[in-house]
Amino acid sequence: MKFDTYEERSDLVLMNTANSLVRLRGIGTIILQLPLSLGVVKAFRIKDVVYMPKAPICLFSGFKLYQRDSYLRNRKAFDKDDNKLF
Repeated sequence: MKFDTYEERSDLVLMNTANSLVRLRGIGTIILQLPLSLGVVKAFRIKDVVYMPKAPICLFSGFKLYQRDSYLRNRKAFDKDDNKLF
């Protein structure tokens, strides 16, 4: 996964992970290309993504979806009109 926009930051805090404290390095925007049914692919833009190069896995915030009038249900994301995002 690559950042569409990215800003390296030195003012970010340490994040506590399962393994250790990890320094946040920057914030940006990513665009996920998500396959839907019948071969349709939808671009899904996620803003304010935090870059943690030492983190062992990529994490996805359900709370960020909620703040943008979207939600997760049964491992799928939906917008405020109940349209399936992915």
